[in-house]
Amino acid sequence: MLRIAQQAAEPGWWQVVPAVIQSAFWVIVGTVTVLTYRHARKTVLQPLRTEFFKRQIDELADLLKYFVGLDETSLRKVSGHDKFFEANVVKMYDVYAMANLSVRPKDLEARPYGRKFCPLSVFMMRKDEEPLITSDIEPVLKVDEDVTHRDQYERHRLAWEAGYKHREIHIPKLFAEFEGRMNSFIQNPYMPRKCVVEIEKLLKVVEENFFALPTIIEQGAERMSEHYPTLDDIVHADTGWLYNLWNDKLAPLDLRAKAIIDSAREHLASDDFIGLGRGQRESSWKIIGRRKAV
Repeated sequence: MLRIAQQAAEPGWWQVVPAVIQSAFWVIVGTVTVLTYRHARKTVLQPLRTEFFKRQIDELADLLKYFVGLDETSLRKVSGHDKFFEANVVKMYDVYAMANLSVRPKDLEARPYGRKFCPLSVFMMRKDEEPLITSDIEPVLKVDEDVTHRDQYERHRLAWEAGYKHREIHIPKLFAEFEGRMNSFIQNPYMPRKCVVEIEKLLKVVEENFFALPTIIEQGAERMSEHYPTLDDIVHADTGWLYNLWNDKLAPLDLRAKAIIDSAREHLASDDFIGLGRGQRESSWKIIGRRKAV
């Protein structure tokens, strides 16, 4: 009786076969899925990755043209730093000439800070300060005896004696375009994340330099009468001494430019693009012969 009960409890082969078949089915499905995905990576997905990588190369090439092969001096020109300095320093010089030498502009648009060259301005003013009295003078300065301008000269003189404040910061086209282009790279979905981080650091440096200039200009304004006591002095003025003061405060651009270039190179793996590491590339250059000097 016990043997009969054990035989009845053991499953028959017809009961095991469905479970084996089901297990084999799922193994086959999993294997086919893996093989299909691996095949798709080489056929369907690979062209998409290739196209995406090509777009990244195009965007990185557009980015790197602002930095590759440029030293600090060239970077300041490309980014509009020099134009930024010129526009705002000339503005202070012109206000000085109006206040102390009684000269006025013949053509506002001819000045480096005119709207033709600087379509944007940023106004900075503390609550306890009076509004800025702005003025501009023509590059070729001339003494003006017109009665209608005497009051204007007097107002500028009083404002200057109270202490010049460079409240309106003029932004040249080149400076604004450079900053706008860098921001567009940051928003670009094809731009690698590491490059975006380095571009953001570059813009912080640009911002530091931007806000450093007004203070330098105000310090220079205190020494204007010492440097340019006459009209002839201001006509032949040299702004190099002010640029040197700003240069001492400038955060370098070349370090950030190098970081952007390195991040792009790392992303593209350009050093290993042909499958050779640095040591392999160097070892591939061999002396194949020597020519004896005659």
